[in-house]
Amino acid sequence: MLNKDINNELKKIIVKNSRLKTSVANISDNSDLINDFGYDSVSLIELIVNIEQTFNITFNYDMLSIDIISNFKNLCDCIKTTLKNS
Repeated sequence: MLNKDINNELKKIIVKNSRLKTSVANISDNSDLINDFGYDSVSLIELIVNIEQTFNITFNYDMLSIDIISNFKNLCDCIKTTLKNS
């Protein structure tokens, strides 16, 4: 899967799971899922499950820190790393 495809698919998943109305166009590398899109602890868990199912991956526990999963770029990089290592 190409990096651009990963980014686009992740944006779709974020929009689908967001507590606030948003669009793919509103998501940038610096987007904070908690502050910008209304994610809370439950919605972050749902997001991780959806990402793992969509990309057919399992995140390592050390990747599941709030600093990684609440930032778009960090989360995207985490997906790319997990795909590369699988």
